[in-house]
Amino acid sequence: MAPAGNYESLRAAVNNGADAVYLGARNFGARSKAGNFDRDELKQAVRYAHLYGVKVYLTLNTLLKPSEYTDATELAKYAESVGIDAFIVQDLAFLPTLRSTMQNAEIHLSTQCGIHNATGAVTAKKLGATRIVLSRETTLADIKKIRETVDTELEYFVQGALCVGFSGNCYLSSLGAGLSGNRGKCLQFCRKKYSCSGKTGYLLSAKDLDLTEKLGELIKLGVSSFKIEGRMRKPEYVGGATAYYRAIIDGLDADKSVLKRLFNRGDYCAAYLNNPTENVIYPYIQGHKGFGIGKVASVKGNLAKLSLKKPLKKGDGIKFIRGDKEVGNALVSADGFATTFVGNVTPGDGAYLTADTQLESDIKSVKRKLPVSVSLSAVDNYIIATAEYGNASVTVSEEILEPALNAPITIEKYESCFSKAGEAFKLDTFDCSVNDKFVAVSALNEFRRKTYAALETEILRLYDENKSGTHSTMQNSNTLKTAMYGIRDFGFSDSATIIQTDSDSAEKFLSHADYVAYFPKDYSVASEVLRKLGNRGILVLPVMIRDNDEEIVKNCLTATDNVMINNIGHIELCKGKTALFGPFMNVINPDFPFNAVLSPEYDGKNYGDKFAYVFGRFAVMTFAHCPNKTLNGGICLGSNCDFAKKNLTFTDENGNDFLVRHYQEKYCYAQLLNCVPINLSDKTEELGIKRRFIDFTGYGTKEALAILNGENPVSAFTRGYYRRKLS
Repeated sequence: MAPAGNYESLRAAVNNGADAVYLGARNFGARSKAGNFDRDELKQAVRYAHLYGVKVYLTLNTLLKPSEYTDATELAKYAESVGIDAFIVQDLAFLPTLRSTMQNAEIHLSTQCGIHNATGAVTAKKLGATRIVLSRETTLADIKKIRETVDTELEYFVQGALCVGFSGNCYLSSLGAGLSGNRGKCLQFCRKKYSCSGKTGYLLSAKDLDLTEKLGELIKLGVSSFKIEGRMRKPEYVGGATAYYRAIIDGLDADKSVLKRLFNRGDYCAAYLNNPTENVIYPYIQGHKGFGIGKVASVKGNLAKLSLKKPLKKGDGIKFIRGDKEVGNALVSADGFATTFVGNVTPGDGAYLTADTQLESDIKSVKRKLPVSVSLSAVDNYIIATAEYGNASVTVSEEILEPALNAPITIEKYESCFSKAGEAFKLDTFDCSVNDKFVAVSALNEFRRKTYAALETEILRLYDENKSGTHSTMQNSNTLKTAMYGIRDFGFSDSATIIQTDSDSAEKFLSHADYVAYFPKDYSVASEVLRKLGNRGILVLPVMIRDNDEEIVKNCLTATDNVMINNIGHIELCKGKTALFGPFMNVINPDFPFNAVLSPEYDGKNYGDKFAYVFGRFAVMTFAHCPNKTLNGGICLGSNCDFAKKNLTFTDENGNDFLVRHYQEKYCYAQLLNCVPINLSDKTEELGIKRRFIDFTGYGTKEALAILNGENPVSAFTRGYYRRKLS
């Protein structure tokens, strides 16, 4: 499946062998800065793709405000009317609205839903999803278990940019600049420089993903759709990446250097497929690294002579790298082995091709043609054409023939005419039995166009007629309630307060709150704290629970009946428990039909009966990788690691300090806490907040109690979305 950020990219994907494309409209898609498609373009795109048998999926994969439901639903209805094959959706609160309006639509749950385990897949099926786009944190072991548990179609990203934060739970751009990644407007603060423990670099910048070597294993495990990321990238990248994976899947030779020349960040990684805590960070160079093509032989002024296997072309881009540091770049102004540069380039520096004009031209020139068989015959003055492609066959006739007074039209001329088959077709076989007739060239050309147009219409008709796929059986508006069956709702008082903490002395907060939500630093030893909290304790479930984590978490669940759900996968895991939706469930609809802590991204003034996040250094990212491994060159320190005892601090280029909190199940995980806390504690009356959620995660017990008692007032804080609107 290929990305299509605009119509040109869609054409590139189709022409280079995509089986499906995914694209966004002008609103409600997770790549708002892409060109995207207006309604006319969407209709055109669907027609173009379907002609080649290529499916088109529309992204409705952002969080939606209730005020946007009507527009989003109208867009979905229009998309369905023009033939969209499926919708990719993130927002669980919007899902019932969409389902009640379009009962038979195919729904794919977005990677933004963070589904990475079997329990999440079970819930997805209950929600009526026909396909699950697995989170990038999903391991081979978990894919195997998912496939053994549900028969829902599985989709997995195999190429492109890799988000360092857990899917759907990155708020760094949102809280830092008011532009939400969950709304498609991420500013990619993770790609900027940070400092920690005396080291400076792109400490949060993940390598690009490349699973070329893993496709066979994924196929065996039942993954049916391989997804390429890249709606923000050029059509040449889309076409080249699509052609590369098309060749591999078809068992043909594929040149990986093509990918590296088009775009690669950090020479690629396999994410967490084999190693759940893989170090995916490339801290040295930002952006496109390119493909190594040689070295600098000599330098004179700003002219570098290069030792290369073949000459550069005018318009090529070059990056010069010394060790792991970018030292210069060049835009090639003439063919050859030398180029002027900008930077501090010296002999021996590596030359990396970052823009390949010849390659891009070759990709642009690829045209996908459907092989057509045409036969011509005549009855009296009627010419009859039968055109066939696959199962599509049309017969067209027109009274345009005349007796030949002089030389009749030759078979070669008929064939030459029908060889001009337009953009979609190429003449494969041709048969003609028209003899002793004359026809005007203009009339014959028009007849040819009419024939091929009829064939296009028939191909599209058959596509619609044969449109397959397992449509949802959940044909009602209560899909979420159905999935939640077996989970008890809390009976909170109208003015309830919950304090969340990771302190092992969590019971000290009981006198300040109705409930204490315990977020353990180590889930394997959390049961004792939960027992101390008794029936006023709530176990905060981690957003990631891998296969090998599950038994440890289940053991915690035996110590309490109260849980906070932070991932779709928790719903099935917590049957029989009393549950509350946590802030990582991204609820921004105060009418959500279940008790919830509204996301800090909520920008409304009506909290209803939902909890408001009134204080805390909210976790702007959750990591599967270990930041300490990054600082140690990708090496796990094992028993010598002190990360669990001493949290790290990442400092950005503006001097803001972000605490990195460690926690552990079977595997190690980490969270990047916001540099300052959200603080709405003095605005609760103004906002009509009745139920309060106070988050002391990352705070020491003494510090937290001092804040509660007014002994240590917080001077630096953010109001979150108190005044600004969620963009």
